[in-house]
Amino acid sequence: ITRENNVDSIKNGLVKENINNVKIIKYDLPQGMLILKKKLRITRLYYYLWQIGAVNKIKKMRLKLDIIQHVTFVNDYIPSMFYKLKCDKFVWGPIGSNEAIHNMFIKNNKHKLLDRIKHVSKYIQRKVDFNFNLCIKRSNYIIGTNNKVKGNLKINESKFSCIPAIGIESLDNKHKTMCNDIKRIMFIGNLVPIKNPYLALEAFLKFNSINTKSEFWILGDGPELNRMKVLSERYNKIDNVKFLGKVNRDEVIKRRREADVVLFPTLESAGFVTLESMAVGTPVISLDIGGPAQYTPKDLQVILNKCETLNDVSNDIVNKINDVVSNYEHYSKECINRVKLYTWDEKEKQIEQIYKNLLGENDV
Repeated sequence: ITRENNVDSIKNGLVKENINNVKIIKYDLPQGMLILKKKLRITRLYYYLWQIGAVNKIKKMRLKLDIIQHVTFVNDYIPSMFYKLKCDKFVWGPIGSNEAIHNMFIKNNKHKLLDRIKHVSKYIQRKVDFNFNLCIKRSNYIIGTNNKVKGNLKINESKFSCIPAIGIESLDNKHKTMCNDIKRIMFIGNLVPIKNPYLALEAFLKFNSINTKSEFWILGDGPELNRMKVLSERYNKIDNVKFLGKVNRDEVIKRRREADVVLFPTLESAGFVTLESMAVGTPVISLDIGGPAQYTPKDLQVILNKCETLNDVSNDIVNKINDVVSNYEHYSKECINRVKLYTWDEKEKQIEQIYKNLLGENDV
């Protein structure tokens, strides 16, 4: 069951994969609610109400269901209402949410207050909404986008798996053996504070001060752009820093293959950029929090608890760039091997095994 605007893309995918045993049930709230959603920015309320309506529609159909999996809005503080339906087993997820921002990344008291309010409100929603606790209780299995979900929901290891919300479509089986003569460092994503593109640029500028034969490709646009341009001009590095803006997917894939290292110091819980880059053998340097910490090699994660300032963080990023350059084949090979766990084919096997375990079936 899904909204009508998703139906065509699902049908196209089913045709592409030659799947013909899927029934699609369409459900939408009245058009007036969609208009209110856009005008008042009440996406989460809309999502809550949509679930209630979708559940009622399914109830009226009187279906006999073995397993329900709610592939969700990917957050772990709004419940799935599909636990209310009669079925043998209920799987919730993938779900997840961003962690509280580390103090080093807090810009001022207002920023700190807003972040704390956001995370306190998530905590309150989990505690106050009786549907949330019933959803956890009645879930036979829960899938999280990172291991923090297990703590947020206070659930046992036996009913939890960490699986990304989406998978890698293709994988280069051959790793890279060496860097380019001119080292190509890259950042991909919206230029917004939570992704820390400015920090990535600071780290590159430090690296470039010693390794002058290097350049920084920035794929994306956003409010941090002007500040980043000012920084690159201040250090007279306009020729080394390439602001490429938003580019199409084919160009992104091409640049990923051509880059030597991707810097992705995001604070988000997802960070799928890491997997897509590693899938073409390009090492990724991240922080040890959020989604990237689940995927990137541990040696390429900046451990924030060992850093006192953002300057320490950028210095450690530089150290890791140097480590990658010196041991390039090793890290490229490790990234390829790690990503094998996150292809769509592997994800299909993981979900299938969860279903079999819940239904008491043996492996085929």
